[in-house]
Amino acid sequence: MRSSFLSKFLPLLCLLLVLSSVGGVFAIWQYAEDPSASVADNVPFTLGEFKWEGSEILPDDVEGEDHAWLIKSLVSGTLNGRVIGLDNPDSALNEYISDRLAGGLGWKRDYFGSMAVTGDEEMEALFGAAAEGLSFIIQVKSNTEYYIYTTSVDLGERGEPNWLGTSNKTPGKPNVPLGSYVEYVYRTKITRPSTSAPWDIIETKRGKAISDWYDENRRNANITQIPAFDPNTWVES
Repeated sequence: MRSSFLSKFLPLLCLLLVLSSVGGVFAIWQYAEDPSASVADNVPFTLGEFKWEGSEILPDDVEGEDHAWLIKSLVSGTLNGRVIGLDNPDSALNEYISDRLAGGLGWKRDYFGSMAVTGDEEMEALFGAAAEGLSFIIQVKSNTEYYIYTTSVDLGERGEPNWLGTSNKTPGKPNVPLGSYVEYVYRTKITRPSTSAPWDIIETKRGKAISDWYDENRRNANITQIPAFDPNTWVES
């Protein structure tokens, strides 16, 4: 009788154990997929079917200097439940970039940098406490390919133009002498299959770029003298 009992109920017991194990694994996977979980900010790939190559070299061990957090925020960051990163075509970030590309009387710029922004709520949200010590420049290579340059180097203090905006009143103070390399500057490539698709983060490389004033949205590009770096001089290092 004992043997007959076991032969009938042992398969059922095994089935229950298997189902319990599957449920436990599923719960762990759901936690790992949650973008709000702290572990999601440290894995060397984005959530999806592709790997984010090189993300493991991005510094994240100093408070306020989490490069990966900043890059992901620039791409798909949210404020009050609304996307304010590049994935939203109507975001302030995209408007800044469009204004630079459109240009004005005698100027056009293919890049936009954080060093030029003051007091914008959406831009401040993209930084957050995790990246408040970082600077970035977004360079437009094409409609479907951008470079995001990030650095934790303190670039210096911006100057001030005169009240007419025709000449410099207070000189800027770059911490890295103009013409010298700012190191390190991390370059992250992002792409999208079409202009209506969300961005994918592809790869990050470490390098350096030459210290220079940030070109402003005016014909006389350096009146304010804003310390930055020239993305066109970036080289891997």
